[in-house]
Amino acid sequence: MNESSAVTSPQKFYWFNNLVQDTALPTDAPNKTHVKDGNVEGAVSGVDYTADAAGVRLDFTLDTSRFPALTPVTEARVGPVPRANQSIPGDVTTDFFDRPVDTTHLLPGPFAGAHDGRNTVTLWPPAGRTVPPVPAPRPGTPRNLSLGADAKATASHEDGDLSAGKAIDGRPATRWSSDKSGDDTAWLAVDLGAPYDLSRVSLSWEAAYADSYRVQVSDDGTTWRDAATVTGGRGGTETVAVRERARHVRMRGITPHTPYGYSLYEFAVYGSAGTTAAKGPVLYTDGGYAGTSAVLAPGDHDLPALRAAGLGNDSVSSLRVPAGWTVTAYADAGFTGTRWVFTGDTPDLVALGANDRISSVRVSGGAP
Repeated sequence: MNESSAVTSPQKFYWFNNLVQDTALPTDAPNKTHVKDGNVEGAVSGVDYTADAAGVRLDFTLDTSRFPALTPVTEARVGPVPRANQSIPGDVTTDFFDRPVDTTHLLPGPFAGAHDGRNTVTLWPPAGRTVPPVPAPRPGTPRNLSLGADAKATASHEDGDLSAGKAIDGRPATRWSSDKSGDDTAWLAVDLGAPYDLSRVSLSWEAAYADSYRVQVSDDGTTWRDAATVTGGRGGTETVAVRERARHVRMRGITPHTPYGYSLYEFAVYGSAGTTAAKGPVLYTDGGYAGTSAVLAPGDHDLPALRAAGLGNDSVSSLRVPAGWTVTAYADAGFTGTRWVFTGDTPDLVALGANDRISSVRVSGGAP
């Protein structure tokens, strides 16, 4: 399409003519706003775009008072959409959809109806066409849960309008920033609206990225546990594997790379609804459901079995027990000594006198 644009920054357009076989647009054609042969400053503002399953749309505000001496034209020739700073050859013979161009006639371009004020232009699909429906993903396929209607973002600090919600809006040009809060442990959290089986977190950093940080999860948004700790952060887009079932996910900084805190363009949490069936009790080496963890199946788990699971002797400090399960823990390795029975989550074993004292475990319950 001839009257097209290459967006090189959120507030800048390049408008082109003379696209097809070096033929310039007629200067005497009425009723079309067109920038011809020169640069115009400040004519376009408020540039935004939406790209989703429904198509690609561009929104912008045009101030025609910036170029009063230019002659409007009505039509534009057809040619490919240029990329940023790409030269447009004069011998274009096919359009954006690789169809032959009729070079003997003038065809309307996508900006032919641009007018003074706010404009919305559909770049794709072409007029008269519809976007085919997107096939439903297979059950259990991870998706970006941060984009869900129920997802809400909060943060420990926000820099003006660089708010938490802008890190989960699906727009790569918007961002959250903690700015110069001076808080190295500043955080950004997402409430997914319901528990999900999580698979990974993708963090798209602005220049103010983290050299080190934690990805944490929570069931209630109050008590957090570490899902991953990242050191040697390099900025850009980083993907962190997360194998947890949780409703709340957050990035909590440890060391910022710059004096400007932390800033994220996108904080994408991937996962699936999974199954609500219990997978088994989980034992943790640290209080608050942190540290090394192991899921235990029904049956007896003596000291060698606990060691094989990575827990070791006298190392359990918290545990999660799904509904319908029972964990019986013993102070001695052979299912003897002091006994503790758990039928629900216990974030701290200190008050029970069981912290770092468990040497064997019996698990019962769950699906038959």
